[in-house]
This record gives sequence, structure tokens and C-alpha cells, in this order.
Amino acid sequence: EELMKDFDAREKEMFKKEKVMKRAEDLSIKFDHFKPEEYYATAIMLYKDYKKTLGTANLDIYLRLAKDWLMDDDVEMKHGEKLAAYYDNVVMAE
Repeated sequence: EELMKDFDAREKEMFKKEKVMKRAEDLSIKFDHFKPEEYYATAIMLYKDYKKTLGTANLDIYLRLAKDWLMDDDVEMKHGEKLAAYYDNVVMAE
């Protein structure tokens, strides 16, 4: 919930955890390599970072990006390890 502290009511509704997880299931996103909580946090993080560029109307964009971000082959760290390092070195460094 801390991640959504700056969200307006519409954004909070869009990112309700049950809604995000149901939509991820609809998009056939599997949680074999990362935890649902890691995925959920990543989707919110990406939305906060890119909503000015990608817009606020299409949840699916952020859900697909979250999977791609966690599964990125261009970096040594993967999945939850990448998310933890990002949080420690980028988010907390601000």
C-alpha cells in the first residue's frame, strides 16, 4: 500500500491486488520464476515511473512490462533478486 500512497482513487481501484492478479491470470502470466508479490510491486513501480509516457488507461501494458522487467535476460540478476537490488540501490538511494 505504501507504493500507492500518491495514487488517486481511480488508480487505487485499477491496482487492487485481486484485480491485478486476475488480469495477470487472464494474460497467462505464470509465477514460476517470481512471486506474485514481486510481480505486483513491479507493476505498480513501472506504472509510477512511466504513466506520463505510456498513459494511465491500459493496465495490461504495465502487467506485461512487469513480467518483461522481471524476466529480462540483459542483466545477471533475475526476478525477485533484480527487484530487491533495484529497490535498495535506486528507490532507497533517492
